Amino acid sequence: MLDYAEEVLNPDLVLLDRGFYSVEAIKELKSKSMDFIMPAKKTNLVKKACKKFKKGEAPSELDYTVSGAKGEEDVRLLLTEKETENGTGIHPFITDQDITPEEASENYSWRWRIETNIRELEKFKP
Repeated sequence: MLDYAEEVLNPDLVLLDRGFYSVEAIKELKSKSMDFIMPAKKTNLVKKACKKFKKGEAPSELDYTVSGAKGEEDVRLLLTEKETENGTGIHPFITDQDITPEEASENYSWRWRIETNIRELEKFKP
């Protein structure tokens, strides 16, 4: 799928959902020099970082290693605070970019806008 996207679109930034969170996917993206942002899987380490961040005891940007059966990949873990219906939530993202957590959150929000627009367009298909 990445080869096709690269051929047709030549993306500067790939926005992925949590379903792509894996060492294999990260290695593939890095091998193609594709920058990426995706929500971090809420592992015990990520949950702990989120709790500490919410208390003001951890920074919003951390070096992080994604581990899996196929090895490990170093990424950046970015923590953002967002107001939700249930109060303030902490949203963790992983990326290979040198961006702020706020930039990651803003860039990732485009993914939802695109998906919403595609869903709306689907309604008009014959």
